[in-house]
Amino acid sequence: PLYLPRPWTEFIGGPRNPAMDGELGTVLKTYREVRHGASREWFDEMWPRVKKLMQHIMDDYDTQGDGVIRGEQPNTYDISIYGPNTFIGSLYLAALRAAEEMARLQGEDEMAQRYRERFELGSQNYDALCWNGEYYVQIVDMEQYTEQQFGAGCHMDQLLGQWWAHTLDLGYVFPEEHVKTAVQNIFNFNRREGFSKADQRPRIYMDERDKGLYICTWPHGGKPEVPTQYSDEVWSGLEYPVAGLLLFEDKIEPALTMLADVRERHNGTRRSPWNEVECGDHYVRPMASWALLEAAAGYQYDAIQGSLAFAPRVAPEDFRSFFITGSGWGTFSQRVTNGAQEEILALAYGSLTVTSLHFRPQGTVQSATVTVDDRSVSAALSQAGDEIILTLAEPVTLYAGQTLTITLSSN
Repeated sequence: PLYLPRPWTEFIGGPRNPAMDGELGTVLKTYREVRHGASREWFDEMWPRVKKLMQHIMDDYDTQGDGVIRGEQPNTYDISIYGPNTFIGSLYLAALRAAEEMARLQGEDEMAQRYRERFELGSQNYDALCWNGEYYVQIVDMEQYTEQQFGAGCHMDQLLGQWWAHTLDLGYVFPEEHVKTAVQNIFNFNRREGFSKADQRPRIYMDERDKGLYICTWPHGGKPEVPTQYSDEVWSGLEYPVAGLLLFEDKIEPALTMLADVRERHNGTRRSPWNEVECGDHYVRPMASWALLEAAAGYQYDAIQGSLAFAPRVAPEDFRSFFITGSGWGTFSQRVTNGAQEEILALAYGSLTVTSLHFRPQGTVQSATVTVDDRSVSAALSQAGDEIILTLAEPVTLYAGQTLTITLSSN
């Protein structure tokens, strides 16, 4: 906080301009809070600031108006990178989509369309510029920018904006097949089983007993003499978003392998389970682990629409997890037996209002029943792709101690 004393009085290095991943992340976090049930007053207060920030990015960074940022891109690696890259680029595209959705909620359809058109241009152009057939690279003049770039490297943050987009139900920012291929190759190219001290710079976090993913590797050569800061380190705070994206893409085995790596490293024998050190103690990036719960459960909640979705990706035949909204929390469970699929929402605290329920069935569904405790609730059944939608005749509000049960039947 700016009102507290500074621990230093001199500039300590790094970019002097604001970090773009932080700026774009602020737009995404704003939309996250809107979806989770932030008040209309709060949203109305934040919205002009979101528009001002997006205008700044679109005018001052996306200077060609084609959805691609090419100039200086300060970021939280304590450096600036240059040229088209999908670390900053995917965050920009996700922020454009989030801004579009917020503009529509505010009734500003022309602004929403502007964001949408810029997103579509950027999605197409980034993919054409940065896709190398295996993953997304940085297009940069290495003779002009000789240090702190990653060029042909396979960077763990190349799909960070896609991870955000999936958590916010914004769809794909790049072609689906390219996303699936790239996230698999981040796992394939960056994971190691054992680390030497000589191969970790500037800080050493791993040893020969550890498994994990380097921040950036160069599987086909071309590593710069002075690469992007921290490329040769291992951070759980970056492993969690990659594992989460693997879950979102239904790549369960590599996702669970990554999570087993992290938990084994922090199992209490050599490192604390409650303090995943990166830059310092209790560092914030590992809090990205929260999205793993939502990805595993296929959880999405839109408080504005009253829409609640679950599509378990891990053990869908017998699944149980915690869930939380802005107004209440409880447990969700799914059981599949003898052609029937049962979904149970048990609210433990607060309240939860739903208008529609969305599930991914494990088989054919012909009928559905909905009850709150022992009371039957009328609902219309429809299907969109692989998703079953139950639209309630009237919104239902659950209170602590109540249970909502849905039975999906194949007959």
